[in-house]
Amino acid sequence: MNNLIMTDADILESLLNRRSLKGISRVVLPEADDERVLSAASQLANRYAICPVLLGQPEKLLQQAAVLNLDLSGCELVDPRTDSRIAALAKLYCAARPRLSVNAATRMLRKPLYFGSMLVRSGDADTLLAGAVYPSARVIEAGRLCIGLASGVDTPSSFFLMFLPEAENPGHRVLLFADCAVNVDPTPEQLADIAVSSAISYGKIVGTNPHIAMLSFSTLGSAKHPALNEYAKQWPRFVPLIPRLSLTASSRLIPLSVTQSPKQNFLTWVK
Repeated sequence: MNNLIMTDADILESLLNRRSLKGISRVVLPEADDERVLSAASQLANRYAICPVLLGQPEKLLQQAAVLNLDLSGCELVDPRTDSRIAALAKLYCAARPRLSVNAATRMLRKPLYFGSMLVRSGDADTLLAGAVYPSARVIEAGRLCIGLASGVDTPSSFFLMFLPEAENPGHRVLLFADCAVNVDPTPEQLADIAVSSAISYGKIVGTNPHIAMLSFSTLGSAKHPALNEYAKQWPRFVPLIPRLSLTASSRLIPLSVTQSPKQNFLTWVK
C-alpha cells in the first residue's frame, strides 16, 4: 500500500526529474501569510534553488516563519503597498487601458494577487502560484486582466494532475484531467481549445507528448442526450485544430482483462 502513496515531495521530485521546472527561477506567492505557502516556499528555496517571491508584510512573514521554524533566507519578501515598482507596474497595466487612471491601477495593484500577476507580466517573475486562499475565480480574473491569455488561446481552462506510481517502470505515470473547474458546459469550439491548451501544458510540465481521450458519460454510445448529438455533429470540424497530437478514439486509464465488460471503458471519444 505504501507504494501507492505519494507525498508532496515525491510529486515535486517527479516534476523536477521531468525537467518541467527548467527556466523557472522566480515564483510569486501572493498568499504568503498561509503557513502551507510559507512551508512550500522554504522547501523551494532550500532544496531546489528556486527563489520564491513572498508578497505580504515582511516583518509579519518573518515572525510567522520563526514560529513555524522555517528558513526564508532564500526567499524575497515584498510588500506590494510600499514596493518601488508599483508606479511602473501601474503604468504598464494602463498602457492597454487608456481610460483607466494610474491612481486607480495603483490602488488595485496594492492587492497581492494583482501585484504578483503584474510582476509576471513585466518579466520580474517567471510564474505565479495561487489558489490556496483565493477562490479560483479571482485567480483567473487577475491572470486575465494582468497577464492575458497565451497567443492562440481563446478559452481559459483548468486542469489537475494525477501522479500514479508504476511498479514496473521507474518514475510515475502522469495523467491530466481538464477542464474540471472553469468551463461547466463548453461548446465544441471551447472543447477543442481546452484540448489544445491542456496538451500543450502537459508537454511543458511532463516533457512528453500526450495521448488525448475525450471523457463522456456515454460509454461506447450507450447513452443518448442532445448535448452528445451536438458534439457528435460538430466535433469533426475541430479535429484539425489539434495538430500533432495523438487522439484516442477509445482509451482506458487502467488496462482491463478480456473478461471485463466493455461498458467499463469509461473514456470514450464522442463521434
